[in-house]
Amino acid sequence: MARIEGASLNVTAQTTLQELKDFADTAGGVDGAKLRGTDNGDGTYTLYAVDNDSSLFSRISGKSRQRRDDARAAINLVFANNVGDSKLALQDVNARVNHDGGRSPKAAMLQQLMAFTQSGRPEGMPERRTDTYESRIEQHEAQKPPHVAPLGILQSRDQIADLMRPVMDTDSMTTLMDTANQMVGVLRLRTEAMTPEAKLDMALSSQLKDDILDQLKMGIGGAPDPAQMRRMDAVADTVAGKLADQILGTHQVDQNTFTKGDVVYTREGQLGNPGAFGTAYLYSGSDGSQVVLKVQNERDNTLLRDTFESEIKQHSQIEGIRGGNPSILKLEGAIRMGDGSLGILSKVASGGDVSGARAMLFEAVKNETITPEQANILRLTLARDFVDGMKTMHDNGLMHRDFKLLNVFVSESGQGKVADFGTVRENTDYDTTFFQDIDAPHFRPPEQLRAQRDLKLFDTQVGTYNERVASAMTDAFNDLVAPGGLFGDINDIVAPPATLQMILDSEVGETFGSVFADMTRANLEKLYEGKGGQVIDFDVHPLFDRTVGGETGAEVVEGLLSTIDNRPDTMVGAQQYDSWAVGIGMLELFTEGPVFTHKWNSHIQRHLENWMVTGTQAVGPGSNLGFHDGNTVELDSGDEGVNTLLNRLLDPDPETRASIGEALNDTVFNRPGVGSPEARNLLSALIKGEGIEEAKLGLNAAL
Repeated sequence: MARIEGASLNVTAQTTLQELKDFADTAGGVDGAKLRGTDNGDGTYTLYAVDNDSSLFSRISGKSRQRRDDARAAINLVFANNVGDSKLALQDVNARVNHDGGRSPKAAMLQQLMAFTQSGRPEGMPERRTDTYESRIEQHEAQKPPHVAPLGILQSRDQIADLMRPVMDTDSMTTLMDTANQMVGVLRLRTEAMTPEAKLDMALSSQLKDDILDQLKMGIGGAPDPAQMRRMDAVADTVAGKLADQILGTHQVDQNTFTKGDVVYTREGQLGNPGAFGTAYLYSGSDGSQVVLKVQNERDNTLLRDTFESEIKQHSQIEGIRGGNPSILKLEGAIRMGDGSLGILSKVASGGDVSGARAMLFEAVKNETITPEQANILRLTLARDFVDGMKTMHDNGLMHRDFKLLNVFVSESGQGKVADFGTVRENTDYDTTFFQDIDAPHFRPPEQLRAQRDLKLFDTQVGTYNERVASAMTDAFNDLVAPGGLFGDINDIVAPPATLQMILDSEVGETFGSVFADMTRANLEKLYEGKGGQVIDFDVHPLFDRTVGGETGAEVVEGLLSTIDNRPDTMVGAQQYDSWAVGIGMLELFTEGPVFTHKWNSHIQRHLENWMVTGTQAVGPGSNLGFHDGNTVELDSGDEGVNTLLNRLLDPDPETRASIGEALNDTVFNRPGVGSPEARNLLSALIKGEGIEEAKLGLNAAL
C-alpha cells in the first residue's frame, strides 16, 4: 500500500466543509485512491489517501480497519463542528441534494463523505414481527427505560481517591473488605433521605455494581492497569452486595441458609414442581417461623431477573395498599443472591394452591365427607377471596395478566390469597402483542385471540410489501451512480475510478445505500406508529422508477403505506382481560372435568375465536364454550346463580363483560356461610385431614 504524495489533510475542530471537499477532490484524482486516517492523540486527525488496497499484514493486524475508522472519525469531526451532530449533518446534506436534484458538485461530494462515515450494515425497512425467545429478549432490553444511578454515590473525586488509595496497590482481602465497608457506611448514610421505593429500586437493580464501579473509575482518574481494575471490580462487587443486604435486611449465607434480621433460616425442602420462572423452597427460622423462598430457575437469565425484580416491586406496592389485604399473599421480603439473581420471600400458604383445593373438594363430595351444598359454600368462599384480591389490584390501577388457580394459594386458616405478581402492569388498554406470552389460550379472552390473529395477518401483508420495497431500494441505489442517475454527473466532479471506488467499496457501498434506507425507514416508521408525517416526495427523488412485480417502486411504497394506514384495531381492555381469566378460574373451580382439552393450543384458540361470534353462553344448558378433543362440550356448575355470574364474567363481548368489582357485588357471594369463619374452619380441617366433623357442625349451625 502506497501513500499518495501530498494527499493529506490535518483535521482539527476548525477544519471547514470546503477544506474537506477540496481535499476529497484532490485525493480522488488518483486512480484507485482510498481515504484513510490516523488519530494523532490530541483531538486532531491526519486524513490521507492511499493508492490501492491494504497490505496483507495491515489486514491481519487490524491496521487497515483502524485507519478506515480513523478516517471516518476525522470526517465526522468536520461535520459535527460545521453542521451539528451527524443526524443534523445528514439532514443538511440531503436538503442541499433535494434543492437542486443532486446536481451540485459540492452537495454530491458531501453526500459521499457523509455516507463514508456511516458504519455498520443498513437496517432496512421494518421487519416482520418474530416470536423467537431471542427476539423477545432483544425487545425486552430495547423497551427497558434507561437506568439512572440512584445516588450521587460519593461526595467528591477526592473522597473516592482517598477511600480507594489503600487497595490500588494490594490484593489483601482484609484491605479490600475494610475499604468496601467504609464505602458502604458512606452510602448507607446517603440512602437515609431516599424514599422506600427508591431504596428498593436501588437494592434490586442489576446495575448497582456498575453504577458504583463507574463512580470509582471517575474518582480514580486516568486508566487503571489490569491489576488495579481487578481490585476496583472486587470492591464494587462487595459494596453492591453489602449495600443491597443492608437495605433489604436479608443476606444469603450459602445455598441452604440465609438471614433476615437476626433470624437464621435453613432450607427444609422444595414446594411443588418448578414453575415457568422460579422454584419455591420452604425455610424454617431459628425463631420457629417459616417462609417460602422463590428463586430463579435460570440464574444467569437477565429476562427472568427483570421479571423477579418487577414482581418484588409490584408485590411491595400491592402490600402497601391499605396496610395489606388478607386476600393477597403476604410479601416477607427479598434477597439479592450471591450470583446477582433475586429471591422472593413470602408467607407460607400451607393449603397449597386453589387448583389442589378444587380437586380435594370434588373428592370430599364423592366420599360423602361433605355435602355438595357445603362444597359450594367453600368454593364460593375461595372465589370471593380471589375476586376480592383482584379488585384490590384493579382499584389501585394494576392488572394481574396471569390469573389462574395455580396462582392463588390457601392459608392454614382457609383464606384464599392471590399471588405471583411478575406480570403485573398498570391497568390500561394494551395492544394485543403485550399479552402474547401470557399463559394458555383459554385464560386470554377471545377478543385478544382474534386481535392477535388479525395482527399476524397484517404483519404478513406488511412483510410482503417490505420485501418488495427493499428490492425497489436496491434498484434505486444501483441507479444512483448509473449514467443519468441522481449522481450521474459524478464523472464531472472527480476522476471516475477513485470516486466510484469510494462509493462501491465493499463496506462503503452498503453504508452509502443506508443513507437513503435510513431516510425511508424513518418516514415509514412515523406512519407505521402514528399514521402521520411526511412521505418522501417522489418528484424530487426519482429513485423508484424501476418496476417490482409489475408496479413501480413508488406504487409499492404507496401500497405499503395504504396497508399500514388500515392497520386493524388490536387494543385489548386490561380489566376485561382479567375478568375473563377470573371467570375461567371460577369455572374450573365449579366444574370437575377440564374445561378445555386438546393436543394443540391453536385448536382451542380457533374454537374460542369462533365462539366469540357464534356462541350463545359459556355455562349452563345449551352452552358451547367447553372444548374437548375437537368436540364442543356443555358446561354446567349445577348452580343457577353461579352459572349466571360465570356468564357475566365470560361474556364474549368485552363491552358488556362484568368487571371484577361488579362480580364481587354479585348475590352469590352474599349467601349464608360464604366467607364466614365457620366456612374457613371447614376448609382448613379438610386440608389438615382432622377436625372435619366438628367443623361441619359449626358451619351447619352458622347456616
